[in-house]
Amino acid sequence: MAKQQIIQLATGEEIKLTERELLFCEHYLSDADRNATRAAVLAGYSERSARRTATENLSKLHISKYIKDKTAPMLEKLGITQEKVLAEFASVGFAKLSDFMEDDYSMKTLDQIDPSKVAAMESLQVDETISMDKNGNEVKERRVKFKMHDKLKALDKLYQVLNPDDKDEDDGKKQFFTQINNYITNK
Repeated sequence: MAKQQIIQLATGEEIKLTERELLFCEHYLSDADRNATRAAVLAGYSERSARRTATENLSKLHISKYIKDKTAPMLEKLGITQEKVLAEFASVGFAKLSDFMEDDYSMKTLDQIDPSKVAAMESLQVDETISMDKNGNEVKERRVKFKMHDKLKALDKLYQVLNPDDKDEDDGKKQFFTQINNYITNK
């Protein structure tokens, strides 16, 4: 049997994790994508069985408690709630071109755009050029380009949250929302 470490959680509860489970958790928490398969490989699990091992690890209560314990203070400090995350996904997923453009296809001014819709914008570029017309008058031309975040990806994320039992989901993403939900429920 692998050597286990006793870890005291913020709640005072003690859990036991093997060294490899602890490594898995630390790699999982430090990976911005929350890729459990990659965390399993980095923790020393076999590449061939890493996906299965990652899924098993995330379903273990003591591992889930450890991850929640490490994640909760960060979520609280940043003021991240499930509602805020879902609102951002919804803003992206349900944004329409008409939220940003006038009927003549000119860009609305920022004060005309609903602030909750601005999250749907990935980038905004304004190019201004000044030239002279044939009479020597200054002519200003402004071109505005914007790119929106991927609507389908945002809608897929919302779907995953609304259908947590769907097995087609990448292993770490559902865990992320589960952690946020658990944090809010237990607060």
